[in-house]
Amino acid sequence: MKAFGYSSVIALLLAGLISSGMAAAATATRIVARVTPFAADGSLRGGLRVAARGTGTCEPGSDALSSAVYRCFYSNRVLDPCWRDHRRANPVVVVCLLTPWAKSVVQLTLSANPGSTTGTSTTRGEPWGIELATGQHCIALQGAHDTVNHRGGGVPIDYSCGGTLVLLRGVDRSSSTWTIRAARTRSTQPDVIVGSRTIKVAWFGGNSPRS
Repeated sequence: MKAFGYSSVIALLLAGLISSGMAAAATATRIVARVTPFAADGSLRGGLRVAARGTGTCEPGSDALSSAVYRCFYSNRVLDPCWRDHRRANPVVVVCLLTPWAKSVVQLTLSANPGSTTGTSTTRGEPWGIELATGQHCIALQGAHDTVNHRGGGVPIDYSCGGTLVLLRGVDRSSSTWTIRAARTRSTQPDVIVGSRTIKVAWFGGNSPRS
């Protein structure tokens, strides 16, 4: 077998370092900011379809986002967040996108004008939605939040990932790869904290392009 020369060894080491650097960079959390159901011209964003239409009511603000959105009510359902469709003034129409990765929306014609709403499109707060490195999608919970010990004073649960997996309050942004603590829920006993999970993608809501 032919021995490697000094230059060959150096080349292999450099290749390994470059490969390791690329792998490390690839793990950085991808931040998707200013997510809305609309394109820049105010039309429905490509890839989205209207799954349902109806008549409802809305109130300014949201339990999910800090953006200029609405919390709406339709057929015994709460739809949050919803964005005003500025192409339609009378009657007012909103479009509700319930998760940032959804492929469909609900379009509501409002029975009363909800008034204006204000808010900031920012990535400083907690993400609206999270995709973990495992591929699981987790959505921010609304309303009163349970805690891991199912009583006051425990660590709040901020995200549901489906099944028994939940994510706890406090995204660690100390490196380019964000992490968050996770737990497994149990109905009659305190939840079990199962360590940190790597965040692959973090979504943040935005304001309507014509707001």
